[in-house]
Amino acid sequence: MAYRIVPLRLAEVFLQQASPDVQQKIQELLNEISNNPFVDMKTKFYFPAPPVMFTICRAEGFWIVYYLEESSSSLKIINIGYAKQKPTIREP
Repeated sequence: MAYRIVPLRLAEVFLQQASPDVQQKIQELLNEISNNPFVDMKTKFYFPAPPVMFTICRAEGFWIVYYLEESSSSLKIINIGYAKQKPTIREP
């Protein structure tokens, strides 16, 4: 089952500012994540942000922080960034 992808504000800002090539690569990653969003300890890891736990996917030179909302079958994308940047869930 593929989960519905819902970019939140920080992720939307990243996507709006990204080049078409980057947008396409991110979309491919999001499609892969939506088919299997669960931690695998290879590219998807726990991302603790007390008092909650999110998931981070590191692949293809990017990181994507997200959480799964089972009640709406959606994947909430909190933030996206380049691998060289420190992952964050807060405003810069």
